[in-house]
Amino acid sequence: VVEAMRLVDTAMSSLDEVSVQAHRTPRPAYEAFAKVVHRLEVDSIKVRAHTQAMRTRGDAYFERWEKYLAGVDNEQVRQLAEQHRPELKRSFEQAQQASQQVRELFRPFLSDLQKLRAVLEADPSLARIDAAKSLILAAQDKGRQVHQGLDRLLAEMNSMTALLRPPGAAPRH
Repeated sequence: VVEAMRLVDTAMSSLDEVSVQAHRTPRPAYEAFAKVVHRLEVDSIKVRAHTQAMRTRGDAYFERWEKYLAGVDNEQVRQLAEQHRPELKRSFEQAQQASQQVRELFRPFLSDLQKLRAVLEADPSLARIDAAKSLILAAQDKGRQVHQGLDRLLAEMNSMTALLRPPGAAPRH
């Protein structure tokens, strides 16, 4: 999730840079943007596969996770998992929902970035960038929505982690 957030942030920054550089020399900013979009395309395949696996497996995924916890050496963590099972299950389901929402938001975001890359590929000039301003704004808005969805997903994952952390234990970084 954190890596996906970083990728979205990088794409958003790169998109901003295309707009900023439109009045100067936009070609280098466009080329950097095109590379970021390509990287986002490639990495999104991995994220999509993980999300699909999580969605497809549903309860089986959670049951395997519980079996894994049963084998954990730390008795406190195992007890916390059992004690908080209902909250963990609910949080897991909410994480699945948030993941699905992110996926649904991500598709149009990536599509806008791909369209913008295609529009600017031959001529990333000020005039072309200005003409694509509505597409840029739409992509920025969709990118913010994706980031907010990733924030929700990360919050759910952090909630699950907190439920399993023994009292007084410091979070791992």
